[in-house]
Amino acid sequence: MNAKKDSKTDLGGLIGLSILDDLDVKIDFNELVDKLLSAVSSIDSDTNAVIYNISDKEVNFRCYQASDVLRWIPARQAYCPPKGTALLNKADFAPGPTIQVIAISKDLTLGPFQVLRHHAYVWTGGMFVEVAGLEDLAAKAKVAEVA
Repeated sequence: MNAKKDSKTDLGGLIGLSILDDLDVKIDFNELVDKLLSAVSSIDSDTNAVIYNISDKEVNFRCYQASDVLRWIPARQAYCPPKGTALLNKADFAPGPTIQVIAISKDLTLGPFQVLRHHAYVWTGGMFVEVAGLEDLAAKAKVAEVA
C-alpha cells in the first residue's frame, strides 16, 4: 500500500515520499507539520534534531557523539511516545553536524543511525526519514500563515 496524504496540504516536497511509498503508513501532513513546528518552537539552540514518531510504539532514543564507537554512556536520552515528538541532541559543546542515535522500543533495538543537527525527521518504527532542515520547515510555516 502506498503512503497517502490524509489532507490536502502541499508541503512543497518537504516529505521524502519516495522513501515512504513502500511503507504501509498513512500520514496526516497537517498533524506532522503542527507537531514538528511546536517542537521546533521549544528549541533554544541549533544543536537539536526534531523527531516525529509515526509508529505505534514508544521509543527511547539514545544519542551519542558521532565518533563514539563503544556507546557505553549516551550523551543524551530522549523518550518519544507514539504520534509524539522528541528532541535529539548529543551535547551543546559537541563538534560536528551529526548525532549518532540508537532507537530502543519494548521489543527492538535498532541503530546506530546518523541524523543531522537542526533537521526534522519522521521515525517510522524502523528508520528515520528526513523531512527538512528546520529553517526550511519554519519558512514553509510562515508562508502557510500568510496564505
